[in-house]
Amino acid sequence: MSDRGAKIIRWVMLWLVCLFALTACDNAQKARTQPQTISPTRTLVPPTATPTPLPAGETPTPTDLPSPASLRPAATEAASMEGRIQTLIDRLVDDLVTEHDADPDDIRLLSVEAFVWRDSSWGCPGHIDDQSELPAAGYRFALSTERRVFVYHTNYQAKYFLCPADEWLALEGRPVVIDPIAQAMVDFSKSDAAKRRDVPENSIELVSLLTIIWPDASVGCPKPEGDYESNLTPGYRIVLRAGDERLIYHTNARDVVLCTPEEEILPGIIRQALPTP
Repeated sequence: MSDRGAKIIRWVMLWLVCLFALTACDNAQKARTQPQTISPTRTLVPPTATPTPLPAGETPTPTDLPSPASLRPAATEAASMEGRIQTLIDRLVDDLVTEHDADPDDIRLLSVEAFVWRDSSWGCPGHIDDQSELPAAGYRFALSTERRVFVYHTNYQAKYFLCPADEWLALEGRPVVIDPIAQAMVDFSKSDAAKRRDVPENSIELVSLLTIIWPDASVGCPKPEGDYESNLTPGYRIVLRAGDERLIYHTNARDVVLCTPEEEILPGIIRQALPTP
């Protein structure tokens, strides 16, 4: 891994941990003086349902947030996958910086999905790769800068190419959760979905996981009379499948809220790259 890529990854991880810790600590302070709810906003329209917190026993606290040391992979098969993913992220960041004049400080990792490419297009119409052996196991990475989403398709051997962002939704991969906070939010969302639909939790499938910095405390689900603080709020957009139904959850570091496609409001370039009603 190059020094530049390693530095960027360390910076991004530390930045996210710090933001999560600040958000969780602020929420914990407010919880002592008012009910555990996400306060409303005027910055996001149209109005939607109010985010509601998880039961007290299922809410992470500041002590649950990972330290930088805890983000290092253990010596397991999963760690091998994490190492491979980090190597690929490093190369993709280098490509964005050298080929697309991206500012390293603006680059964000939105999602990682696992695929098995079964034809020479690697899931990207117009692309032909006759050199790689098929089928080829690989990934789809979505990274963003302030102005654009970049979607890369790769194999395990760090071969990659840029696919048009408008092809993002053409294929559905298997989301790879490489962040322990994201895993906790996915688990809480699955638990909530299972209770709502009265089905076993292990029958709920993760369809999509996006890392998002919400522009305010409404996490993209404001209510009509809301007045939310305009603080950058790190969190996730999680899509689950329960039978034939899809459920969308928005989260911060503590709470999850169920949003319908008509209710959710995505910020900036995410809204452009991931069309919603």
